[in-house]
Amino acid sequence: MSELRRKLVGLQLEGANEPSHHLLDLCAAQALEALRRRGIAMTFAGSVSYPGMARITVSQIVAADKQVFVRLIEAGIRPKRGDDKSFPMDAALMAALESYEVSFLLLHGTVTKPPMRPPPRLTRGGQKDDDPKKPRKGNGKAGQKTGAGGPRVPKAIMDLGGQAMTPDGSRV
Repeated sequence: MSELRRKLVGLQLEGANEPSHHLLDLCAAQALEALRRRGIAMTFAGSVSYPGMARITVSQIVAADKQVFVRLIEAGIRPKRGDDKSFPMDAALMAALESYEVSFLLLHGTVTKPPMRPPPRLTRGGQKDDDPKKPRKGNGKAGQKTGAGGPRVPKAIMDLGGQAMTPDGSRV
């Protein structure tokens, strides 16, 4: 605001003319959202390709948090009030948060496709089986021979002269 007051000489930026912190945050958020909407519109028009950035992960936040405190320790900042009742961490914390090392840890990564998951196991009734560690029972026919031992072909196809083998002798 002090920078803005210097630029806008003659305009009083106090009292009713001073924007609230909430309004300033909303306007800043709109500017970041405008960039995202502009990128989507340019992708739609075929001007650019959309980068598809992923959200910041919790592990990135934890790593950045550690790096902030590493920088504070390296600078010799103590987490106590000074003898003059000042808070030495105030300025140092902002400097650490704005540092390249911390910012680098919070960069958005590219979106990766999630790994293909196998389809859920279903029970005999078609219900989803919720417990993948539950021991499985067989289908009850393991090792048993059925019928004449040949492949199962519908009766209607057999009556019409159909076979379960191709002309070269392999099974259908």
